[in-house]
Amino acid sequence: MCGIVGYTGKRPAQGILIQGLTRLEYRGYDSAGIAVQEDDSLAVIHRKGKVASLEHTLSHFDFQGTCGIGHTRWATHGKPSEANAHPHTSCGGHIAVVHNGIIENFAELREELEGLGHVFTSETDTEVVAHLLEEAYQGDLVAALRDACSRIVGAYGLAAICDMEPGVIAVTRKDSPIVIGQGEDGAYVASDMIAMIDATRDVVILGDGEYARMTASGIEYTDEAGRAIEPRITHVDWDLDLAEKGGYPDFMLKEIHEQPRVVRGLSFRYRWMSPMTARRGQYRTPFFAEKRPPLYCIAADTGSFCFLILLFCSVVMKILLSLHLRFLRPTPKSFRSHFPPFLRSYFYLWVGQQARRVPQARFLTAKIRFDSLRTAFCRG
Repeated sequence: MCGIVGYTGKRPAQGILIQGLTRLEYRGYDSAGIAVQEDDSLAVIHRKGKVASLEHTLSHFDFQGTCGIGHTRWATHGKPSEANAHPHTSCGGHIAVVHNGIIENFAELREELEGLGHVFTSETDTEVVAHLLEEAYQGDLVAALRDACSRIVGAYGLAAICDMEPGVIAVTRKDSPIVIGQGEDGAYVASDMIAMIDATRDVVILGDGEYARMTASGIEYTDEAGRAIEPRITHVDWDLDLAEKGGYPDFMLKEIHEQPRVVRGLSFRYRWMSPMTARRGQYRTPFFAEKRPPLYCIAADTGSFCFLILLFCSVVMKILLSLHLRFLRPTPKSFRSHFPPFLRSYFYLWVGQQARRVPQARFLTAKIRFDSLRTAFCRG
């Protein structure tokens, strides 16, 4: 449930990064930090606990750098601590990186890098990226990031800065969401549109294996081979109040109070809908077909509650669904070793409470190589 923000432009980055991290607090986290290009070096500050604690610490500084990255961390590798908080830096402190996702081969990479003389200061998987960048850097941060990612196995959303390339943020992703936008005063990157919604409504949802070189004057997009690509711009019409907590103390309470309105809206929209009219094309779904395919549900922990609600709703709405519930522990090993028997006639639905669960489900669909396999991926 980590969050990434980044900015390069004309304004001091410190306040922009804190504002973005505050808007990502709903995702859950245990520490936060930022890295700012300050003069000819990187200023890196991180704190265990809330963004407010980080903001209080930063109030004693007056960073005027206009390029920086920030992160809220949910501990996966390593306990919650300041040492494990992002951003992580290279040995010389010239490169800083923030990361969402899981690097599955980090132990092997760490052992290799330590053998080359790199010194690690945290328990995280993310720190290997900073050292890989340091090892590969030859004056082009995006090229170094491309080289580093060729060594990584797993899911990642990455943003990196280097004090030898002022005003540049290098970004890439694989199976972890990253959005990029160009505002009037600079370029923004985040793991969620909420972090930049008041700066721009036109964003690029970075694709897997795509790279971005962000500067104050513009953004360049390339593929894994370094070839220039044309980005697809998406316009977002969200209202800022809708995207934020709307006066409630937290997002959970906000969503609980929104449920009656959402249910009323859906009931009004579909109250005259029946399986007969649905079969005529007004509401297309495989569950209303003459031969309903079984729905194979895979989830873990609180994600499994979604399927229990679905089962309840199917009874109340008198929709006959054939549900096969399968709950798995959401770890890469369990997804690889305890996957269900896949059949072409089934519909598969994976639900995970974190975005990094989705790549594990995609692994399964790639493994069986069924072109006609129907799958749905839900991020919550």
